[in-house]
Amino acid sequence: MNTLQVPVINNSAAAPESSTVVNYFQDNSLLISKLSQSLKSNYLQDVDKRDVFDKDSEAYQVYGALTKLEQMASMNDVYRKENNIAGLQEINKLLKTIPSLA
Repeated sequence: MNTLQVPVINNSAAAPESSTVVNYFQDNSLLISKLSQSLKSNYLQDVDKRDVFDKDSEAYQVYGALTKLEQMASMNDVYRKENNIAGLQEINKLLKTIPSLA
């Protein structure tokens, strides 16, 4: 997950809000929330403080993945405000390539 790039898609034209925009936004938000919760519950229950800063530790990798998900959530919000369907679709497609952890 840490190797994934957060998609940055310019909105080609301002379009009125549609149910498609809302549906993608909500689906993305749900997927991001589920992935974040799953990572936290599966990997961060008994983390030692030193592992957070050890680049070879599982905890370090998980925190990196959580940061990537936060970035996607931020772009999801931006795309929602811009009614950028292409951006929302790219995030959705990317999120659906990540295997579910739960």
